[in-house]
Amino acid sequence: MDWGLSSKALDKPFTPMVLTNLPGIGERLMKRLDDHFGGRHELIKTLESGDISRIAEVDGISIKRALSLAREYNGAEATFLATPEAEKLHG
Repeated sequence: MDWGLSSKALDKPFTPMVLTNLPGIGERLMKRLDDHFGGRHELIKTLESGDISRIAEVDGISIKRALSLAREYNGAEATFLATPEAEKLHG
């Protein structure tokens, strides 16, 4: 049955679980991230865009850690290697 949902929309309910499965994301850091970004939606948009400097604004997150979080998140969402070059190699 087609419910008219894209695969991206179907993934949305699982996003909090994906976030807490990232290395180094515990309850306390997740709370600081939620507080800083005003909720998961804005945090997810920031991770997807790779806005490292904005992620690093959170207390306890360095630029290096922000970069690592963005890479881990985008890899977990299977978009990190979605470039034409990667598709040629893995297609």
